[in-house]
Amino acid sequence: GSFVVAPQVSDSAETRTLVRFETTSGNFTIALYNDTPIHRDNFIKLVSDHYYDSLLVHRVLPSFLIQTGAADSKYAKAEDVVGWQGPGYTLPNIDKQRHYHKRGAVAASKLPRDRNPENKCDGGQFYVVRGRRFTDDELDKISREEHITFSPEQRKTYKATGGAPHLDGEFVVFGEVT
Repeated sequence: GSFVVAPQVSDSAETRTLVRFETTSGNFTIALYNDTPIHRDNFIKLVSDHYYDSLLVHRVLPSFLIQTGAADSKYAKAEDVVGWQGPGYTLPNIDKQRHYHKRGAVAASKLPRDRNPENKCDGGQFYVVRGRRFTDDELDKISREEHITFSPEQRKTYKATGGAPHLDGEFVVFGEVT
């Protein structure tokens, strides 16, 4: 697939950069959040440098997420195990409280803490939340177990359109599918 950065486009009161994804399974566009400038600007640079061109979507978990951005997937054969290589640098895992994992959220991937003691984000890998709908009881359980407080807006969204609420506060959400 290929990725195209669109000019700044007005989205209600805020101007956001739009990135169009062209894939063999269909096309979609994401809007990048301005209040996550490190991740937004890094993503724009990688798209402009054609880093993502021809990379595979290497992880698909139905009702959860799809993931791409692994450099080792560019020339992979069907039997290759991929998903371990980024662009060779990491980003700070900051601004992770700003946005939540509603359906369509775009977030920075990272290795688990046992292999990533500094809790940094991969410089290029990202995922798009597919998610599922949750009940109040399920959200209450996640809240207790993960020590997450959901706003009324988050609860409404997770119940109506879905997402991945257990990831909130752990990963940087820097955009959304429009």
